[in-house]
Amino acid sequence: MITKFNNYMRSKFKTKSTPITIQEFSNTNIVSAVNFKVKKYHSIREFQHDVESYFIEAKRQNSSLICFPELFGMLPLLFIPFVRTFLFKKSSKLSTDSSDSTQVSILNLLKKFNYYAESLVLLQHLAMKYKVYVCSGSMFVIENNKIYNRQYLLSPQGEILGYQDKLHLVEMEKQFGLAIGHELKTFDLPFGRLCMPICMDASYFETLRIAKKKGCTIIALPIANMENYNYYLALRGLDMRMKEIMMNGIKSPLILDGAIKITGVATLFQNGSIIESTTTKKVISMKLTNQFKPDIQCHENIKNQLFNEYKKIKGESLYE
Repeated sequence: MITKFNNYMRSKFKTKSTPITIQEFSNTNIVSAVNFKVKKYHSIREFQHDVESYFIEAKRQNSSLICFPELFGMLPLLFIPFVRTFLFKKSSKLSTDSSDSTQVSILNLLKKFNYYAESLVLLQHLAMKYKVYVCSGSMFVIENNKIYNRQYLLSPQGEILGYQDKLHLVEMEKQFGLAIGHELKTFDLPFGRLCMPICMDASYFETLRIAKKKGCTIIALPIANMENYNYYLALRGLDMRMKEIMMNGIKSPLILDGAIKITGVATLFQNGSIIESTTTKKVISMKLTNQFKPDIQCHENIKNQLFNEYKKIKGESLYE
């Protein structure tokens, strides 16, 4: 049954070799964040068309780089009936009990179904078609009998230029047995040096300081926050880091309203400021800069002030 499913997915995601009429890659110094809202797709074709619509919009904004969110590569799992039913059934609950049989079945699912290869095929085709660099968003990948939360970088020729494994796992990922990455990688592109940490990685100031010391001018951060959106909690991540480290920042969220609630706000940063953020637009873009202000020390005093403000408003602490 598994082989049959994988062959079916491969045949559906396989794209015909059609002539590309869009012009060759042109460096515009414009980059895009995707605000990807997961839908209850009725067919694989509908999913493909939805993903392509983000490329069309990014290209309309003259972008050279489009960045997808964390866990984007897992969306083909939606076409497995019981996964689809579970995710969109409001009464469903995801257990994080390490002894729960649900955890075992999820891990077996990840190991047996070749879903992430199919999402990469789609993104590679669209990267070639629209002649853009692509941060793939992350996906669970099996390597040497270990599971990594991994993001790929694709070229306008559809080639895999490299990947980044998540360096700091959340508790649920630890309980699911994911392995951590051990290196923050950098990639030289025509418009700057890029790094691609994943979600929780930006909660630690060392990550971006290391990136800056490695000469990075752009950070592309995919996120998938499994909680109701909270401005103060968002300060744990890139929103605070971008006030400390002066570079170009791209934050792309996955949005899902179902058994698992995933939230976030697509945001573009530059020189310590927010250039644009949105919960409604599909794609937002900005022109990169290479003129940076000096970095500043960690805003612990500002963070504590904001956390205290939250406590006064809500009557509860963000952290116990």
